[in-house]
Amino acid sequence: MFMGPIHDTEYYLDTVVFLVDNCLFKVPRYYLAQNSDIFRATFSLPCTGAVEGSSDDIPFKLEGINRDDFRNLMRVIYPKYPNNSDNLTPAEWISVLKLSTMWNFTDIRKRAIDELSTAKFDPVEKILLAKVHKIPSWLIGGYNELIRRRESISVEEATRLGTETTVGLFHIREEIAPTAEYYSYGHRAARENQNFTDNIKRKFQAELKEIEAASAAFASAIS
Repeated sequence: MFMGPIHDTEYYLDTVVFLVDNCLFKVPRYYLAQNSDIFRATFSLPCTGAVEGSSDDIPFKLEGINRDDFRNLMRVIYPKYPNNSDNLTPAEWISVLKLSTMWNFTDIRKRAIDELSTAKFDPVEKILLAKVHKIPSWLIGGYNELIRRRESISVEEATRLGTETTVGLFHIREEIAPTAEYYSYGHRAARENQNFTDNIKRKFQAELKEIEAASAAFASAIS
């Protein structure tokens, strides 16, 4: 009796069609379902009639997502060539960070943070990214940079940071003003070389606690 070909258990892949910002994407479903609890739950919802995402005519719609951001995430998850995702720019890695955080791709989020940790950012941008994406080390680092420098916080920077953050930073800068330089074990330490993490942790205790808790939740998901 003739038997037709069988499906390979590893490389006969189910695909899904997404409509993102009026652009269609067709990608394997497996990584999305295995590594994001949000996609896993969505894909497992009962469906009557045609399955959403099964064709170009019935795509799975991702509302409010930019097509370039989504493409950058797909370049990391499904690179066209080995190590192709290493060619992403910092701006593209920020796209990856944004969507991996939104959809709980914990391993991709960690990789994006690692890639971006070596990039050069304006301290205000670093702080804003840290607040949105829950990265405590970036928040403390950005605050430290603004406190260490001799130039005051500009009006533009204050507008971006918001009143509460700006006032907190000004308070710390006032605290350390009388000791712009100090002696430690007989050696002079300039303000630019000092670490004000303890001051930051006292002034921004509640904010750091919330961000550290959110960050720890991602870390526990990876482990």
